[in-house]
Amino acid sequence: LLYALKRVLGVGISLANAIIKKLGLKPNKFLGLLDKEQITKIDEMIRSPTKYGIPPWLVNRRRDKLVGEDRHLIGSALTLQIKKDIEQMINLGSWKGIRHSKGLKARGQRLGRTRPRSIIHHLKR
Repeated sequence: LLYALKRVLGVGISLANAIIKKLGLKPNKFLGLLDKEQITKIDEMIRSPTKYGIPPWLVNRRRDKLVGEDRHLIGSALTLQIKKDIEQMINLGSWKGIRHSKGLKARGQRLGRTRPRSIIHHLKR
């Protein structure tokens, strides 16, 4: 059950473990052995974990700029929000936005041999 929940995009091992502990389930139980009530309860807890007493530091959108509260996004909503955030950084012209637009690392990693070779030609110009 623990690793089945972890496969959902936006749910990590810590959040999956917290959900399982809140529901009182065993982490090594198979997902197919759960009844529909337990599955719907798990689904509700994944979609809004702070309503069920899960701490806000396990949520992936803390103090969201648009809403102003803690939100948890899963699946395609998470990927779309990340793309929107990157587009916003590029439009603002922030340092991370510039790095994203050039296809470079944005979090301070070195560029030694990990960069694609096409970027080298772009940097030499």
